[in-house]
Amino acid sequence: MELWDIYDINKKKTGRVIDRCSNEKLRKGEYHLVVEAIIINSKGEILICKRAVTKKEYPLKWECIEGSCIKGETSLEAILREIKEEIGINLKKAEAIFYKTIKDDKAKDFKDIWLFRKNDKNLKIQQNLAKVWYNININLKKEMNDYDNETKRII
Repeated sequence: MELWDIYDINKKKTGRVIDRCSNEKLRKGEYHLVVEAIIINSKGEILICKRAVTKKEYPLKWECIEGSCIKGETSLEAILREIKEEIGINLKKAEAIFYKTIKDDKAKDFKDIWLFRKNDKNLKIQQNLAKVWYNININLKKEMNDYDNETKRII
């Protein structure tokens, strides 16, 4: 059982709680809180991990570490727990930098994004985990070659 606190449109807890696995749906104007970690190494690369084949949504897709905030947790507590669960490392609260919150009306959630800067040589990640350090600048430049000049200007 995974219980979620429910939030209103202003990201304030309503006092209502639902079980993630129940058939109960979020009502109009209700949201739940999700968190995402962007871990950046000393080369400016971000850590992305492959989702397990057993995941109900988006199996085998690459993503940053993310998950739902459970009942009673703060956003920061949730992201530290998710990092431990997903890649097996313990990061400290002091290492976390809050980036921003994104409200997604379609998904009915608020996503708090946290940044962590870590030297990849000192980061002991689970060996059996499919992971890669992704260089945003190099890979974006490669992808940009497929766009015309007007699209490049907008991006």
